[in-house]
Amino acid sequence: MSMVGAIAPDQGVCDNGYEFPIWAYLRDRRHVISDVETLTKPKTTAHRNALFDAELDRLEELLDGQMLVSQDRCIDALLDVYNAAPGKLARQLVGEMISDIRFVKAVRADTMLDDLAVLKRYC
Repeated sequence: MSMVGAIAPDQGVCDNGYEFPIWAYLRDRRHVISDVETLTKPKTTAHRNALFDAELDRLEELLDGQMLVSQDRCIDALLDVYNAAPGKLARQLVGEMISDIRFVKAVRADTMLDDLAVLKRYC
């Protein structure tokens, strides 16, 4: 049973007759694909804003009561905020925050909290 050969995309079968199991699985479960498409649709704006607010709150909790926070923890949290950002303005502001701390070892928590307040106010 050789797996070398050209695949017929509509059938999932090589020209030597070998059928790939995933194609057979998908062919038999076509009704499931429509369910997957509904799950992968973009989230609603309300959900996106709630996720963004939750990520901002999580970052604020990380910074609360600290004087200095390691740069890598801030970058990780800011990337989470960036991924949850509801629009271009928020992404741009978070991107600028990331570039501001890119070459430092530690970040002043009060400065970062001020930046987060601006982000919450305008986004």
